Amino acid sequence: MPRSARVRNNEGIYHVMLRSISDVSLFKEDNDKDKFMMYIKKYKIQFGFKIYAYCLMSNHVHIIIDCNGGDISKIMHGINQSYAQYYNKKYDRYGHLFQDRFKSKIVDNERYLIALSLYIHNNPKDIAEYKNNIENYFYSSLAIYLGIRKDPKDILDKKVIINIVSRNYKRFKIRYKLMLKISVSETEFEDYDFTLQEGYYEYKSDRDLIYRDKSHLVILSILLKRFNLKKDALFLKNNREICEFKSIFILLCRNLCNMSYKELGKILINNSQANLSRLCSNGIELVMEDIRYKNIIRRVYEQVC
Repeated sequence: MPRSARVRNNEGIYHVMLRSISDVSLFKEDNDKDKFMMYIKKYKIQFGFKIYAYCLMSNHVHIIIDCNGGDISKIMHGINQSYAQYYNKKYDRYGHLFQDRFKSKIVDNERYLIALSLYIHNNPKDIAEYKNNIENYFYSSLAIYLGIRKDPKDILDKKVIINIVSRNYKRFKIRYKLMLKISVSETEFEDYDFTLQEGYYEYKSDRDLIYRDKSHLVILSILLKRFNLKKDALFLKNNREICEFKSIFILLCRNLCNMSYKELGKILINNSQANLSRLCSNGIELVMEDIRYKNIIRRVYEQVC
């Protein structure tokens, strides 16, 4: 029987659920969870999506993803494929790791968004060690929301959920802790009547969406100034500075202009699609490892978005 088409909305927020195939642990040790989080960070840089909540369990994962103008299928394909390749190589296995396609459901109102975040953050209750202290489970975003620990990988986007519950952070922590004690199933969450403060966060209109229709010429102009290079920089041989410039340019064009490697190949002549892909990956690594490039990306976003 053919699979039903996935409902997709590039402006949508999704509850994404991943589960391993039967009798296989998705994460055999904490290092595997760290690697999975690293892939989330990598593709977050590439596609510019937002993460509102997550929880990694031994055989399944829950994530709330705001596509932010990106394509949920491309996002999850990148994360899943990268992790499966890592996992199979590490544990000397082959074949599928995840059950079928990832499951996803569009989150279409603020009450359901809060409900899902509570459900996801309550997942560690199934582990005896964390039954009464779910906030101590490291591979959940709850402790970051409650201010118990920081977000060193800079993965979580907290503003939306905090502002829905209360625009005052201290009041948010008090209210959210109380809401976590409500013991209902995921299905019941959908119908639960959460009372939000008057004048609560406007779920759709207050979100800062990125439209992937920017001009590569505008991005090129900004980067030339940032790198202090001349207009012919795209056609020069790849010394270190030029390589880094091209890497950031390709990354931004993929993200903000929705350009394919084939389209980029018409601009950066004498570069194969494989080489352009390597340069894009290099751009991601530069942003992950060096605050200078992270700031360059941020400033470009500020100027064109």
